[in-house]
This record gives sequence, C-alpha cells and structure tokens, in this order.
Amino acid sequence: GAASPAAATITTAQPLMVTVTVNGGSGDAAPSGAVTLTSGGYTSTPTTLAGGSAVITVPAHSLAAGSDMLTGSYTPDSASSSIYTSASGTGSITVTAPVPTYVLTVDSAAPSTGIYVTVSLPDINNAGSGTAPFTRTYNAGTQVSLSVPTDSGAYAFVSWSGCTSSSQTNCSVTINAATTVTATYNEAQVTSIGVSPGTATIGTQQQFTATVSG
Repeated sequence: GAASPAAATITTAQPLMVTVTVNGGSGDAAPSGAVTLTSGGYTSTPTTLAGGSAVITVPAHSLAAGSDMLTGSYTPDSASSSIYTSASGTGSITVTAPVPTYVLTVDSAAPSTGIYVTVSLPDINNAGSGTAPFTRTYNAGTQVSLSVPTDSGAYAFVSWSGCTSSSQTNCSVTINAATTVTATYNEAQVTSIGVSPGTATIGTQQQFTATVSG
C-alpha cells in the first residue's frame, strides 16, 4: 500500500488530502476493510476502502513543521481477511510554518477621501490599486510601491508619510508590521485680490484689471 499526499509542501495552517491505496494480488478481489493515517501525534479515524483506496483529509494544524512521514495502515474486514493481512504504506510531506500577514492601510489627508492610489503589487486577496482610504493585506517582507497624482481636482500633492522611502509622488514600503501610509495634499487658497489702477477720474471711462493670487 501507499499514502500519497495531494501536495509536496504545505504550511501548518493548511489541511492536507491524502489518498491511501491498498493493492491486492493479481487476479484477487480488491482489498476491502479500513485504513487509518498516522503522522507524529496525529491519527485519523478509520476510513472504509472503496475500490482499494480511501481519501483522508488531515485537518489544519494537525502536522508538525518539518519533514513528516505519513503512514497508512490497512486492516482487512471479514470479506478480505481470508486473502489479505494487515499492511502499511508510507508517504512524506514537508510542512512549514505559515508566513505571517500584515495589513497596509492607504490613507490620504486634505482631502481625507477621493485620492486614487496606484499599487504596484496585488495583495493576497488579489486587490491592488484603489481610492483612499483602503486596506490591503500582504505577506511579511513584501515590498510594495504606491504612487498618486500630482494634482487631484483642486488639490495639490504635498508629501507622503509612513513610507520606508519616498520620492515626489512615489512611496515604497516594506511590510513587516501593520503599516499606514498617508498621501497629504492641500487645497489651493486665494491669498489676495488686486485691482488696478488704484485711482480713476469721475466722468471718464476707465478699464480695471483684477488679479487673483493663490
């Protein structure tokens, strides 16, 4: 017999599907009975064979990190006990610790909403660019680049905060903890309105010019 995992490598946080196959002798009926799967401290419940094989799902967090040996053990039922004896087969899998994930919060200030942010790398949920504020979730150690427009409506870009490094409207951030980056803008303000000329003669036509400064 043999225990065949559906994957070569999983994390401790993932379930694993294993097919345990019991091969009979040439010309003999397919073995019937039940099989159990063991690995380290994990033992499955007995699972009945169907056509000489059974599929067992190992729940997440059941296997230890490292190189794990999976052993499938066969016990014949009354129909097969006259032909077959108990047997076992093995398979192996590499189990790793899961990579931690962290949330990246992308925000904007003045205005607090409405700034479109281009994100270079989709997150673990395949979400990328969006309109601030929004969040994205990344594996630890991921480097993400973000960029914003120089102007957005009546607002002009001022600076980034929370970035690992930034240059003009571009922000680069390495995700090793929950992180917030903020693109700060300001709205154009009128600083003065000037009218010229400053004097006119009553009874004569005069053209005036208004100058608005921001």
